[in-house]
Amino acid sequence: KWDRNAYRVGFGSDTTTDAQGNIRHVTKDTAGVTREAAMADLMRRITTEFMPRAAAAVGKRWEGFTDQTKAALTSLTYNYGSLPERVARVARAGDQAAIAQAVAKLQTDNAGINAARRLQEARLIAPGAQLAAARAGSNDNRSTTTVTTQIDQVTINTQATDSFPVVGTLERF
Repeated sequence: KWDRNAYRVGFGSDTTTDAQGNIRHVTKDTAGVTREAAMADLMRRITTEFMPRAAAAVGKRWEGFTDQTKAALTSLTYNYGSLPERVARVARAGDQAAIAQAVAKLQTDNAGINAARRLQEARLIAPGAQLAAARAGSNDNRSTTTVTTQIDQVTINTQATDSFPVVGTLERF
């Protein structure tokens, strides 16, 4: 399906990753992408693209963050393509509550389509923080699936709705 600037499959990706790790760009003729293949592509992109981008945007503070904060910032990076500078700037200062507030303020971006997701991410960063919903009824009512995948000694619990993944927690073992 065409989406703004590319054909996309799975969790909104413009690539596929097969069982052997081969990466292919999605075209109008791409077909037969299974949920398993979409998850493989998503996990590859989280670990090789989005988490490293988020870490680079934050800098030295990254390693001091909780796994939940890293997961939320990675989720933002996935959704935006890069960590929004207004969040990265606050993250570089290291205050978890301030980071959560900066993420919550993104609720109105793109006409509020991801308001519920932004609140989920903010709550991962600072559980129990007082975060205002940008609009009434911002809960996402689409169906969800929870998947746990191990990659390079990292377990990523991903809550995925029909159109986007929300990285819920990142657990090291």
